[in-house]
Amino acid sequence: MKIKQYFTLALLISFTATLPAGKIILTHPVIEFIDGAIFGINGEVIGFMLKVRHKVLELVNSTKLTPILSGNPTAYQLLTILHDFEIAASKLTAYTERANKAILDHQPITTALSPEEIIENKHLQETFSLILLVTIEKLITNKSNWTAEENNKLENAYKDCLQKAKSYFHEIVEPFIIHARGAKSQMLALIEESCVKRHRTKSLLRGWGAAEEGTEVKHFDLDVQSFEIYKLFCNDLTNFLEDLMRSCPRGLAQFKKIVQEEKLKHQK
Repeated sequence: MKIKQYFTLALLISFTATLPAGKIILTHPVIEFIDGAIFGINGEVIGFMLKVRHKVLELVNSTKLTPILSGNPTAYQLLTILHDFEIAASKLTAYTERANKAILDHQPITTALSPEEIIENKHLQETFSLILLVTIEKLITNKSNWTAEENNKLENAYKDCLQKAKSYFHEIVEPFIIHARGAKSQMLALIEESCVKRHRTKSLLRGWGAAEEGTEVKHFDLDVQSFEIYKLFCNDLTNFLEDLMRSCPRGLAQFKKIVQEEKLKHQK
């Protein structure tokens, strides 16, 4: 699969601008074997990992906190917000499924989504924020002064929204999971090192990485029972991807070369 087949030049350049910088370097012996290797962390895989990291970061950090949450929101207002997020999650999952199919078929994403859908997809990503959902989750937990019927409706809507959010996460990371299969023990060793160095020894990412191949979705669904846990898991995953990419200088150099070649091609 060629990275240039499904990443636009603009995306490649934006990813290059956000290449991981920091102090944590993974030193497990396996790094020497996978860095820049054909079946390891090469330039195309770096671009692929940057895409996954980019989408997960959008999910976590995109925030349009409504003023409602700064006051004393009613159950009806929270139900409306949750309903909007449930719709957004369903649409994002549908878009991601089609985009991933295009990638697996070696086709540009533009063949799967119309220009209008790409714009809407970006808008949904900007409004679908885990930060907001975690805030709503805490408000629901406090139960405030709502009636039993309102609480019941809120809890049901919350559970549906969480499930939709899980489905969207699966769509984002599925290609990464597929790529990692066959090198599970290597990835697990690197996840362990990253979690230890970041003082996240109780991270659910460790259990997810250790799950038997093909059971990752089930493992995630069982472990992630709140948006707070979901957000922590996403943070741990993006941190691990950053650590892994930063620890593969040959792979990063290959990725930068791909970007440079794409720039030159578009200048002709």
